[in-house]
Amino acid sequence: IHETTGLPQSSLMSCSWDEEAAYAYGCIAASEAASMGGNYLLAPQADTVHTPHFLRNRDMKGEDSFLASRLCAAEARGIQSQHVVATVKHFGVANVRDNKGDPDKNVIVDEQTLHETYLRPFERTLKEGNAGSIMSSYNVLNGAYSTENTYLNKDVLRRMWQFDGSVMSDWGAVHRFTLDRGMDIEMPYGDPA
Repeated sequence: IHETTGLPQSSLMSCSWDEEAAYAYGCIAASEAASMGGNYLLAPQADTVHTPHFLRNRDMKGEDSFLASRLCAAEARGIQSQHVVATVKHFGVANVRDNKGDPDKNVIVDEQTLHETYLRPFERTLKEGNAGSIMSSYNVLNGAYSTENTYLNKDVLRRMWQFDGSVMSDWGAVHRFTLDRGMDIEMPYGDPA
């Protein structure tokens, strides 16, 4: 059995506005993951709070996309400093449903709102935090599941942001073949069918 540090909920970081604390948080979490043989850490969560009913709010950095982008980038730098790959999640407007909501709900978001509100923390975390991986979300965005959304995975990630790291799915979020749509890793395992 490995003992680990009981870190506070990530959402408390937003109360501090402290990028150094976010960096230290990432260092601690990653060093402990590495000590147990882990080479990827599924953090930071760059979604922002948009509904009080979303179970994962505790892992987010508040509701302000600018603040979240600063804290997530610092946390990712801390993770990567420990030679562990930071995996930013959940890419594709995962934060608009409640716990009982339909993960297949088609979320419609115009391009300006998408980039200024929802994607800003992801972009900054990848570019300034040097995160090496990103995790797609379960939901449908503008008509396509995030795991097979070529606008998100190819146009935004690869072309606009020049991201060259890995793109993985959330657990069980893949609905069909997605390698041609920008997905690199299907978690927890690929469908043998």
